[in-house]
Amino acid sequence: MRSEDVEVRLAAVKLEMKLYEKMGEEWLGMLPETVPYIAELLEDDSEEVERETQRLIGKVEEFLGEGELQGMLQ
Repeated sequence: MRSEDVEVRLAAVKLEMKLYEKMGEEWLGMLPETVPYIAELLEDDSEEVERETQRLIGKVEEFLGEGELQGMLQ
């Protein structure tokens, strides 16, 4: 998620989203480790990466509850 290559960062966000789609709540155990990366990606230079990160946050909040992850990111 910290690659210089925008395509790699975008792929990482999409992969993370797929993991939540497939594993659901089981993948929430990884959330504390990924929160710093998600926070960084919200300020990415690429609008597409930022947009996909917002979608990822929405997917995570399906399990946590609306607004829960946003609170952790601040």
